[in-house]
Amino acid sequence: MGIKLQDVYKNIKVMKINTYKSCPKGFDSLMVLIADLKDLKQALAKTGIAVKLSLLKDHLKENGDFITTLDEKRGKVMFVRLNSQKCPAEHSKIIRQLIIKNRNLFGSKLNILLPEGSEAEEKWIRIATQACMLSSNNIGMYKYKQNNLPRIEEVAITACSDNVPNQALVDEEIIIANCQLEMMELINTPSNIKTPKYIAEYAQKLGNSYGFKVDVQTEKEIKKHQLSALLSVNDGSGHPPRFVVCHYKPKNAVKVKTLGLVGKGVTFDTGGISIKSSTNMHFMKSDMSGGALVLAFTTLCARLNLPIEVITTIPLTENMVDGKSTKPGDVIGSYIGKTIEVIDTDAEGRLILADGLGYLTKNYKTDVLINFATLTGSVIQTLGYQVAGLFSNNDTLASNLYDAGQKSNEKCWRLPIWDHYADDLKSDIADVKNYSGKPVAGAITAALFLKEFILDHPNWAHVDIAGVSFTDNEYGSMRNATGYGIHLLLEYVRQFLID
Repeated sequence: MGIKLQDVYKNIKVMKINTYKSCPKGFDSLMVLIADLKDLKQALAKTGIAVKLSLLKDHLKENGDFITTLDEKRGKVMFVRLNSQKCPAEHSKIIRQLIIKNRNLFGSKLNILLPEGSEAEEKWIRIATQACMLSSNNIGMYKYKQNNLPRIEEVAITACSDNVPNQALVDEEIIIANCQLEMMELINTPSNIKTPKYIAEYAQKLGNSYGFKVDVQTEKEIKKHQLSALLSVNDGSGHPPRFVVCHYKPKNAVKVKTLGLVGKGVTFDTGGISIKSSTNMHFMKSDMSGGALVLAFTTLCARLNLPIEVITTIPLTENMVDGKSTKPGDVIGSYIGKTIEVIDTDAEGRLILADGLGYLTKNYKTDVLINFATLTGSVIQTLGYQVAGLFSNNDTLASNLYDAGQKSNEKCWRLPIWDHYADDLKSDIADVKNYSGKPVAGAITAALFLKEFILDHPNWAHVDIAGVSFTDNEYGSMRNATGYGIHLLLEYVRQFLID
């Protein structure tokens, strides 16, 4: 099977989504969203579909309940109950799941009728658009024989009232969802394709397309700048490392806040000499999820022209086993000069983040500094697969990120980084150890290690996304990318960093 690199670059296609005052003709199917059962009568009047109210009420009692019918004018029709008290992200997931599991029902052209009530129209427009866009995620692009079921290519969003829904909201949500899809696609891409060079080139393509600067440092430049921790992790790999620096500055900006982002970019993680168990090692293609997230969000800021400056660093490497691999007990350097005793080569993510954080804080002034990484199994043991671990040296930042997570439904929970845990990282022969060597408080000591390399930045947060970025979901029978983090960051920026 011949796989060309450019094929994955072009895999994401923007769905055509337009708004209408009344249900347009010529569509294969209709989805009627019901937020309150008292609105059923009006919805039926709007569609002209002959269905008994009593039948619908019997089948649409709980959130996510649905019933399908066939109408001569509207084709296949699905009535979906969405409890208005639930979170918009939950509604989007319900619709997305229905579309994915009923591909044969909808055809290529879908009309969505929004619930009654103009006061909540913006919310429902965003829900419908996001659900349709994310339902197009294709994790089977490498199959020899592609799924021939019809894919939705065109969507009509119709108001239940006499208003024309806001097309600008649809257009914005398409951009957000598209950035999320690109992030998910990058995470799901196999590691034989997704090398450090590949992701660096992908970043350059995004920068050229959407107007932000991308500087890619090759191995020669990485050595020149003494990003020693990154080089140490890369020693066992046949693919040279890359260090990506992205810089977005809004057009006509006068005075805006500056957000620094760092994302872990391990394109495949064997554990190095401290090798992982073979069980589920294939999922380690996702160990660059943090890098994919910060790249996608930088792109989103540029595409939406958000009034905020964003500086992003992404250290990229594999962590492989070779005769030149860094060994447990070795002492290595770092960009800011601190030496590190390597206790466990499978604690490699924090090593490359040390250089990513150090480089950003030493060369740029930022109001806020946040790093994202699939860093520890410990955080999964603590919080499971639904909530990310949040660590911060600033109470206000931690509170704001928590609030943004609650509102976006991309939740994070703060864990402590108290000083007495730091004793576990003291080394006799170097400035710091990369691993405590203890089977307890692993996520906490990892965060404390990162704190050593932020040069006393007063407004820093570390988000451990090991459990939430790549897990079971509606897209397939095995774990795959969730797209976690885009909405969390967007909510945080809009609510707390944009004046």
